[in-house]
Amino acid sequence: MARRRRRVGMRFYGIAALLAALLLYLGNPAGLFRPGRGAPAGGEGRDPRDGPQPQANPEHPTGTAPSAAQSEPQGGTGAAAPPSAARNLDRALGRCDRLDDALRGDRLGEVARILEDAAPPPDELRVRWTALRAKAEAALACGDRLRALVRDGRVLEARQLANRLRDPALPARAAASLDTAAQHLGWPPLSRPWRVATAVPLPASEPLPKLRKVRFVRDGTVGEGALWQHAVAGVTLRTVVAGGYTYPVVPCTDVEPVAPTPAEALQHGIAVAAAGDGFGALLWSCYLDEHGRRGDAERLRELLR
Repeated sequence: MARRRRRVGMRFYGIAALLAALLLYLGNPAGLFRPGRGAPAGGEGRDPRDGPQPQANPEHPTGTAPSAAQSEPQGGTGAAAPPSAARNLDRALGRCDRLDDALRGDRLGEVARILEDAAPPPDELRVRWTALRAKAEAALACGDRLRALVRDGRVLEARQLANRLRDPALPARAAASLDTAAQHLGWPPLSRPWRVATAVPLPASEPLPKLRKVRFVRDGTVGEGALWQHAVAGVTLRTVVAGGYTYPVVPCTDVEPVAPTPAEALQHGIAVAAAGDGFGALLWSCYLDEHGRRGDAERLRELLR
């Protein structure tokens, strides 16, 4: 009886040991819970919550992602050029600023050049450009300014104004605007390269007496002084400076009497022609025209061609 009990106990313990071994086997991660088909060989299984694995790149067999240098597009890394609309706007802004500055400085030749090269402005600048263009056209049509200067005997300033538009290198609109203004005034064309036709004898008497109040041009600036004496080299003037006087010598073509009489204008115009300044002589003829001395004006123009 006891032997039988021992056999039953041994059998029980054997079955228990077998069950324990089976449980240990089934609970091993490499056993029942090992990865199924399609899992990476030799590795542990993945938790599905980890998300999909990155796909292998055929150009990179190792599966690694290309570097930043490899993924960067060819053709350089510089900043892209601004769109053409932005470039056009920038150019138009510069053109408006240059035209505004040229008008403020009374640089009529530059005004003519800017108008000649101007493309239609972008919509953002259309109002500003239209206003500037109207001011520029009015500045080029300088007939009223010329007449006011010439009538007042300020022929040197009228010559400076007209010469800003007489440069042959300027666009044709410059000379055209000057000649249109002259035509409206009843003057000869001002853009022509007026020359003295023949040798002109000086007037019998000096055009201007000593200490006559005059204007003169020196280094492009118009000043005032008094005539001191005439000489072959030019006209000596007396001008007031701090502490006394100075006596500059300037060509007679760069001197004019202040508020001239018609007789002074005629004599001075002849002296200017004799010195070779055909355009200056023409402007003095226009002065005589404006003051009703047509015969004297024609006398001066007969010296020119």
